[in-house]
Amino acid sequence: MSLLTVSQRAVRKVVANPEDVLVSGLRCDVDENVERVRRAHRNDMENIFPWFIITAIWLTTGPCSVVSPWLIRTFVIARIFHTIFYAMLAKQPYRAILWLTGYGITIYEATMTLIYYCY
Repeated sequence: MSLLTVSQRAVRKVVANPEDVLVSGLRCDVDENVERVRRAHRNDMENIFPWFIITAIWLTTGPCSVVSPWLIRTFVIARIFHTIFYAMLAKQPYRAILWLTGYGITIYEATMTLIYYCY
């Protein structure tokens, strides 16, 4: 996502900081296309890191060997497509459905982990 942000800045000829204007000769401006990529990146960070930690802990509970690979694959595929729909295609309701898919998997794994360790 960082490379996509940089490429959007280059295509749009904008920089993020006023001091970069002196070096690059470009304008310091807010561009919606650059901001969309940045928001997609932030959304990835807000969702992938917690899922990664929760999944690592959930795997210590010995989940079903058939279900766990499918949940992990589904999450990864949903996040990849969510990022594409967020950063490049701007398509709803697909983005929301994909986000809910990943979020639902994270909640399921967290719930199953709590049940396993609390009861």
